[in-house]
Parts: sequence; C-alpha cells; structure tokens
Amino acid sequence: MFAFLSNFLAILATVIIFTGCNPVQPPIERNPNLHFLAGKPDYPDDTFFNSVWSTNGNTIYYLKDKCFYFPEIRSGDLWSIKVSGSDERMVLSGNFSSLAIAPDGSKLALVERDTTLESGIIVLVDPVSAIKETVVTTSLKVQDVEFSSDGLNLYYYAEGGISSIGIDGVGETLILDNLGNSFDPSPFDLSPDDSKIF
Repeated sequence: MFAFLSNFLAILATVIIFTGCNPVQPPIERNPNLHFLAGKPDYPDDTFFNSVWSTNGNTIYYLKDKCFYFPEIRSGDLWSIKVSGSDERMVLSGNFSSLAIAPDGSKLALVERDTTLESGIIVLVDPVSAIKETVVTTSLKVQDVEFSSDGLNLYYYAEGGISSIGIDGVGETLILDNLGNSFDPSPFDLSPDDSKIF
C-alpha cells in the first residue's frame, strides 16, 4: 500500500510541476463591478462574438450567432448595445463572420458569408443608417478583415494570404503570401502603425 501511495504522489507531483496545475491555488478574485452587457440570448445556443467598441466608448458592436454548431464557419447578425446595457438592437441581419471598426467610428467592416457559409466578401456598413456597400476583392473566400490605422484601407485574409485594398475598392495588393505554407493567420490584427501583422 505504501508503494502505491508513494508512486501516486510522485505522479501527482510530476503532473503539477510540468502542467503548472496547482490544486491548492486560491480562487481568483473577480472584479465585483464587472457586469455582462449583452442582453438575454433568444435561444440557448446563441453565441456572441467579435465585439468591438465604438470610438466614443458609448456603444459595443458584436455578432450574434444562433445555433453555434460549426465554430470554424460561425456567422451571425450584427448587433449593438450601449455600454449602460440599454438599447440593445439588431443593426443588420446576415451571415457575418468578422467585424472591425474604422478608427473614426464612421464605418464597420464585416465579412459576409453566402448561404453555404463557404464564400466570404467584405462589406462596409454605416453603423447609424445600416446602409451596406460591398468592397469587391479578387477573392470570394475572405475570412477576416481589419481597418488600417488611418481608416482608408482594409487588410483582409483570404485563401492565399493577407491583402490590402482601399475602402473604395482600389489598389488591391497581396501583403503576405501563405501558399504552400501550413499557417492560417485568421483571425489576425495589426500593430497601431500597420507595420506588423500578428
């Protein structure tokens, strides 16, 4: 019995050391002032994702997915909510899978998927009027989109790599070619001066 207990404790100590698991670690104290802003889900499987703050800090935009069965191709409607927790509303219905906000807050960039959820295009949306316009790219399989720091260009990931294009649809340029590589840089983000992609 002693040998069994000794071996068990040795194995447990090894697991704790190499995994960083600490069974006696005190619980993490939570900030009591934090509260959940998104309203009640309409369905038990609703998922909220890709949230962005408005530039004035008063509104949060996010995507709300029903029936989150395929996480690699999830998509949802565009919603907004005031930071106070009031005025939650659907801005635009659709199959959106990526969301970014322009530095001046005047536009939202989204990847809109078709009904098969296999193709994706970039759309710009006015957050006030919900008017949507398409930015035509050479790829119809866009997966992620970000604004440049000046808000005049979009960076996007599609099959083949990361490209940039003006918000007017002009000047499309391949920035990072991943053909033949095994990495998938989606989702990605840009450094504040657009010099690094991570």
